[in-house]
Order: sequence, then C-alpha cells, then structure tokens
Amino acid sequence: MTVELEQAVEIISKNIKVKDETEIVDIEEIENRILAKDIYAKINQPPFNRSPLDGYAVNSIDTQAASKDTPMKLKVIGNTYAGDNNDIIGELATAVRIMTGGPIPSGYDCIIRQEDTDYGDKEVQIYVNHKPYQNYCFKGEDIKEGELLLKKGTVLNYVHVGILASQGISAVEVKGKTNILLLTTGDELIDIHDKLTNGKIYNTNLYTLKSRLKCLGVNVLAKTFKDETLEIANYIKNTHNQYDAIVTTGGVSVGVKDIIHDVQKELSITPIFNKVNLKPGTPAMFWKYNETPILSLSGNPFAAFVTFELMAKAMVSLIGENINIIPTWIDGIMGDEFNKSSNKRRFIRALYDNGTVKIKVNNHSSGAFTDTAYCNCLIDIESGNKGLHKGDKVKVVLF
Repeated sequence: MTVELEQAVEIISKNIKVKDETEIVDIEEIENRILAKDIYAKINQPPFNRSPLDGYAVNSIDTQAASKDTPMKLKVIGNTYAGDNNDIIGELATAVRIMTGGPIPSGYDCIIRQEDTDYGDKEVQIYVNHKPYQNYCFKGEDIKEGELLLKKGTVLNYVHVGILASQGISAVEVKGKTNILLLTTGDELIDIHDKLTNGKIYNTNLYTLKSRLKCLGVNVLAKTFKDETLEIANYIKNTHNQYDAIVTTGGVSVGVKDIIHDVQKELSITPIFNKVNLKPGTPAMFWKYNETPILSLSGNPFAAFVTFELMAKAMVSLIGENINIIPTWIDGIMGDEFNKSSNKRRFIRALYDNGTVKIKVNNHSSGAFTDTAYCNCLIDIESGNKGLHKGDKVKVVLF
C-alpha cells in the first residue's frame, strides 16, 4: 500500500507504544531526559528575605528626608554577609551593613546601595530616600514552598538542573530511555575500519543514523547484516522484544537482493505500508513483528536520511514523549532558483537562514550525501511543481 507522508506518520503513531518505564537519575545526568512526574517546591526560594546588592539595611521611614545636601545619619549596629545566620533586630535610626545575598534582619524594610552612602562603619550617611521594600528580595519571591516547580513531560536541560539544585533536589524520576535497534543491510557494506575493495562501500548509514539517534537521546544498538534473509529474520525474531522500535536500511526496493520483503515473508508479516509517495525514499516500509514497530528505509544515504528525519524522528519522539524532537515545519522564502520539475512530492536539501531558504547543493541524487553538511533543512516541493523561483514561499522541515 502506498501512502502519503502524513498518512505514514499517522499510521506509525497508531502502532507504537509510549514508553512507560521510569528511573531515578541524578540531576547531573538528566540533560535531555523527560520528567516522569510533577515536582513541587520543597522550600521557599529564596528561603529568607535577602539583599540584592551591597549596601545598608534600613527602615524606609528613616530615609524620607535624606538627600545629598541633607544626608540622614544612622548608627551602624552590625554587619551581615551571604551565609550569615545572625539574630540582629533592626530599630529606627539604625542601619546594618549588608552584602549581596545576605539575610535582611527583621525590622528593616529596604536596602540602600552603598554608592548612595558615605560607606560609614560606625555611622553612615544616607543620601537618598527609599520606599518600603525597595531593593528588597522577599522570601519565596522566586517560588513558594508547595508550588508547582516542573511539570511532568518537561524535557530537562541545564536550567532545570539549576532550579532543582536551588531546591536541594539531587535526583528526579524520569522516563526510561527509548531503546532502538538499527539494522543496516547489504552485501556491499564494509565497516570503516576495514580496507575498501572493489564493489564495496563504507557503511555510511550505520554511522549517520546511529549518531542521529544518539542526538535524539535514545539508546541504540547498531548492527550490519549481509543480504541473508534467514539470518536477519532470526535476529529480529530473537531480539525484537528488547527494543521499543527497529529501524532498518537497505533491501526495500524491488531488486533481486532487496531482501526485506523476504524477511517479512519468513516472519509471516504483511507490511502496513510499503511505499510513501515522496522522493527520495519512496520504498520506505512500516511493519510490526508481534508488537515491535519496524520502519524500513532505503539504503541510499540521502534517501535514508530524508525518510529518517520525516518518519523515524517522529516515531522516536512519540515513543519517548519528547516534544523537543518532533519534526519542525516552518515557512520560508526562496533566496535563489531551483529550475527542475517535480513529478511527485520531493524533498531537497537547503539552508534556512532567518526566513530565507538557499539551495547550497548541486547534486540532488539520493545517493549523494556530502553536501548535507552545508544544509539545515529540507524543502517540501509539491507534486507537479515546475520549479522554484526567488521570492517563492516554501515550507521546510528543519534538521
């Protein structure tokens, strides 16, 4: 069955299982992990009234007549610094020297910055007047004890690490990492550590897609198989239940050695779809063995890359409920020309820069991959398009 791209993504979404396992992870290791449950503030932040600057804690009423010409003189009764735990009680006509982050003694309701004083030690001259609670950080000003701190489903980053640390939280419950099996197939493939001989090619797809999956925050096991139907079928049969999904490359077209069709027959499986109406990567297939979803992509490097970005990436985001890796579609304006007709929906590499889309590639073959290094998006060209021109509005998907 041939489907449109949107149908393919919808079919995939209906045939995956959201990962529900969780684990407790130290906050130093939670980058890009998904929070499994709501977290509430354990303490007020800040946990006490504190000074936002270096200066003097005073009563605002004592400053009302203060100016540079008529300074108010106050007795300095103590000092307080960040980390201090003192029992100073503020009184009228007094002041306490205070540093940034220091706890504000009770009885004072504002902070005079030191630049607006004579920096006095035993007696200080105040040159400005303040309103109550000016330059004053309240206890719980950032967040109050018991308030929602982070919501379930948050994709955690360094900012969240800081927020959790400010609460004294050292570990949180996160969703378990998605486990993906990546199988690259083909008699022509050799590993990058082996000597290249006639008729062989290095296994680009294994390293490209393994790296991409790692960037998406999943655990990935990558293996390569020759075009051996029984070997591939038995491996899937024996290991499929260890993974949340399987991605394969190669063997999906209609040639004699395109053996994924034979693997499906060996496993008594009929694909849910076996073609997607787009170029490159038309022969992409989606199928399941027992309850494990399997997405099979073309072996051509760029075709595999395109269909991975459009379908596999969506599959991984859905399994792990990671909203940060859902494919991002945006509008752009062509900055140059693409003078080729497209008899079917086509995706080509380009560079998206502040709304302008520029084509940085001359070779658009599905087997050409190198120029992808200079691109960051795919232009979605509709079927029947006669060419793209400077100024045309286009839709692109970022990668």
